[in-house]
Amino acid sequence: TPVEGSRTGRVLLVQHREISDPDTGGSYTVKLYERVSPDVVLLTPETDVDGYEPIEVNAPADDVRVIAELVEVLGVLP
Repeated sequence: TPVEGSRTGRVLLVQHREISDPDTGGSYTVKLYERVSPDVVLLTPETDVDGYEPIEVNAPADDVRVIAELVEVLGVLP
């Protein structure tokens, strides 16, 4: 199911050629999505761990591909 409605404020798996995620080295990342202008998306990590920085993507909305939304984190089973 595609991610519908406003994407701002949601944790999303996104893909774009400008993204270079330091953890994966790829063009995919899971971050808090914020459209700050018609041609700029800010992808912010939801962590206090050092070394994770926001990624700014300069691209129109149609250029940033949203793959999925993080809906729930499951706990560890005993």
